Amino acid sequence: MPASLDSHSTGLGERPKEKIRLKGVEETLFCTLLPKARDAESPNPVLGDPYASRLIESCDVDLSRSTFQAVDNTRAIRWVVNRSMTFDRWCRDFLQKHKTEPVTVLYLGCGLDCRVHRVMKHARDDVRWIDLDRPLVVDLRRRLIPQSPPGDYHMRTLDVTTTGWLHDIPSDRPTLIMAEGLFMYLTPERVETIIRELVEYFGAFGGEIFLDTVSRLYVKYTDHVELLKASGAKWRWGTDDAREVERFHPRLRLLEHVRSADYMGKKPFGQSQVPLFGEDAAGVLKMVLASMSSSNSAFGQNARFEFSKQEEGESKQSTGAS
Repeated sequence: MPASLDSHSTGLGERPKEKIRLKGVEETLFCTLLPKARDAESPNPVLGDPYASRLIESCDVDLSRSTFQAVDNTRAIRWVVNRSMTFDRWCRDFLQKHKTEPVTVLYLGCGLDCRVHRVMKHARDDVRWIDLDRPLVVDLRRRLIPQSPPGDYHMRTLDVTTTGWLHDIPSDRPTLIMAEGLFMYLTPERVETIIRELVEYFGAFGGEIFLDTVSRLYVKYTDHVELLKASGAKWRWGTDDAREVERFHPRLRLLEHVRSADYMGKKPFGQSQVPLFGEDAAGVLKMVLASMSSSNSAFGQNARFEFSKQEEGESKQSTGAS
């Protein structure tokens, strides 16, 4: 095993494999973890996450299921690791921009991603980092990654679909909110409500929001997407233009926009895209047909937004929370 993946360097140690009790959307966290593990094991890794392989090895999960086979291919690996690398880069940019003041980093739906370990090479006591996910995921994360990062690090069990979920998270400094592989599983109405809530709640000091989207085409045909079938998860929100998110709140502004096509290539008939419908003849035909839609090229958008400080005396926007 390469030195970068040994138990000493990752702090994961040796233990019996964990039985996985995750279902539905929660289970899809392995659809991002497995490609990162494959990348780390490759001769020329792109993301080079030293934790991913060890985490996969620590879990008793059937990787032969269609959910995982759908992302165990060169194109899916390229999609996942480049998306994560984009978010890592933006996160480093935010921390550098605020290097002289305290900030909060809030990672919604963190799953088993080890971004805090990748980007926080040197501990900063003025960076409050909060990894947040549902209770079963956080419980699994605590068992698999027992060593907390140095600095002001926290793990929280909160569900973004519940009303008032933000109320005990500090809002006393500029805040970065990351939602990678999350919002597409929520309804359009809930996505808009959450983003408005975030802008209002952290509005006193402002900050940034990173998110990714799928296109409307793949929301429409979500029942045919191989990586979702076995888990029963569905994509519910998508957009063909990430700038539409600016409409959710007047203080939102798109800073940077990276499409998966920017790193996947542009071969005809969907040959450079993630084989979302499978790699058999039927799946290839569906992908060819999908590639003829203008919505197809909007798959896999990564967007970085800034939300400005709320000016003194400015009236708050309605959050739309029920």
